[in-house]
Amino acid sequence: MDNNNNKDMFSDINLDDLFSDFSPSSKKPKEEHGDFGFDAENFSMSSAADEDTSDYDDMDFGDFDLFGGAEEESPEEKKEKHRRKLMETRISLLSMAILIPVFCFFVIYMLFFPKSHVSQIEKRTLAKFPSFSFGSYFKAEFTTRITEWFTDTIPNRDKLKNAGYSIKSTFGLPSSEDDIIFVNNATKKTNEPPVNNTDKEEKADAPVNVNVQEKETPVDTTGIFETATAETANTSAGGKEYSDAKLKGSAGRRSKHIKIGTIADTEAEQTDFTKQDNEFDWSDGLIIVNVDGHYRVLGLFGYGDSTDYVNGLNDLRKALDSNINIWSMPCPLASEFYTPANAMEYTYSHNDRFEEIAGELDAGITSINVCPVLAKHTEEDIYLRTDHHWSQLGAYYAARTFAEAAGVPFADIDTFEKGVNEGYIGSYYGYTEDYRILNDPEDFTYYKPKQTVDTYSYDRYFNYQYSDSLFIETDTPNSYMMFIGGDDQILKVKGTANNGRKLMVIKDSYGNAEIPWYVASFEEIWVVDLRYFELNLIDFINFTGTTDVLFSTCSYSVVGGNSENIPYLLTQAKGQTLYDEALEDENSSTSVNTDTTADTTEENTDDSTDEE
Repeated sequence: MDNNNNKDMFSDINLDDLFSDFSPSSKKPKEEHGDFGFDAENFSMSSAADEDTSDYDDMDFGDFDLFGGAEEESPEEKKEKHRRKLMETRISLLSMAILIPVFCFFVIYMLFFPKSHVSQIEKRTLAKFPSFSFGSYFKAEFTTRITEWFTDTIPNRDKLKNAGYSIKSTFGLPSSEDDIIFVNNATKKTNEPPVNNTDKEEKADAPVNVNVQEKETPVDTTGIFETATAETANTSAGGKEYSDAKLKGSAGRRSKHIKIGTIADTEAEQTDFTKQDNEFDWSDGLIIVNVDGHYRVLGLFGYGDSTDYVNGLNDLRKALDSNINIWSMPCPLASEFYTPANAMEYTYSHNDRFEEIAGELDAGITSINVCPVLAKHTEEDIYLRTDHHWSQLGAYYAARTFAEAAGVPFADIDTFEKGVNEGYIGSYYGYTEDYRILNDPEDFTYYKPKQTVDTYSYDRYFNYQYSDSLFIETDTPNSYMMFIGGDDQILKVKGTANNGRKLMVIKDSYGNAEIPWYVASFEEIWVVDLRYFELNLIDFINFTGTTDVLFSTCSYSVVGGNSENIPYLLTQAKGQTLYDEALEDENSSTSVNTDTTADTTEENTDDSTDEE
């Protein structure tokens, strides 16, 4: 077929007739349609019957059927549409009736109810209203601080947080492989042997809960010290030789000058909770386990890097006179004794790690592994359930073990005054924000010396501050502060012993609970926190006439970042002239006591004369 024939085929088609059936003219009955013309040149359609479009202006195209015309709504459809609109109106009114009062109450609550100033949960002072200055205003600092103050000081902040945690807990904790949640750096141990870097240049950071390795076969250290003999039990003050006997296991293979003790050997075994399976949850890298009807939070122990700790103590040994004793007594975490058997693959053994570290220390440094001692007291409250610290009772067993090794007297726990702060909630709640911990507080039990213990406080630069009692009066949330107050200080404690021995404790916050137990063991106790001390440690030891240096920190500070401070303590601020300003207070106090005694004696003499 040629093109001319094609052209003739379409020339007979009337486009007006083709589209005539699609006219929606309202002037005709519903089944009839007007004509549309098609402007082929401009590709537009126009009405061929009538150019007036006013008839289409009010048309409802929603009900228009292109092929069937406009459809009228049935009575049922109209009724349903009316019902929906009425329901929407009622819901809107009800929402406004609820939201407006709630909003008004919130405004009144925030403006007129007493604001919170201290968070017992977070153990901190809340934000204060900022002072105005044009500089802070134009830098947007002023408005930012107002926002912080507003959100930080909501009335009844702790109660509201607790309510929020309770609501959140109803959704439960998600599970993963083996019903364990992998949080932060918590990982299963591998079969690779642990590696401890000794090259300072290649040493890596040792964060907690990472690089956890497969546990070795435990060393039998049930009784840390072997039985003493009459020949080796004697000791003298000032760092004389005590005994060449070694501790059981590798903990003593390089140790010298130790006195052997026997108390731990005579105590009965208690429950080994690490052999029992138990349900537990993860929260921010910590595990929460229910033991004997109470919730306990446990921080897991990673293998870590002990390079700085070992090198620091070895260098100190070389720098000090050989008559000065150096002791290493790291403190295990509660996870050593309370981690369920089904979670042991996520934590490393403190006992094994402490043994390894002891083997790396030079001869002349005595290592004391208190893990076997504490393991015999697991049914007692040797650790706080809601706090990352041990209890003062746990510190008692460690301090007693040290006193045995040092050959100094040690006061029995019955000679102390026992007290209890009920309703204690420790630091772990601030970490986990778990409502179960908040709703399961514990008793904070403490032991005070019955006699007055004089204590002198200095700042970190050894500037004398004040004299006070060893125990500080605190409220229940700050109970752990009662032992020696804060950590950011140097402390001198006057002991009651008369043996020529002076102890310096290099500690973190774990060491605070030990100090009261040493009052009857030494003439003088100096307390230094390795995180804040700004003097040269070697100079300070020599200045104070210290005879015994005890490193007693938790395991985190032995293999973690805090240990990096130890080498700096030996090199910083060398050659400074030191002066103890507190000696003036001591002398004046002694003078007053002497005068009082003399006056009392004279009065008694006069009374006796009168009676005669």
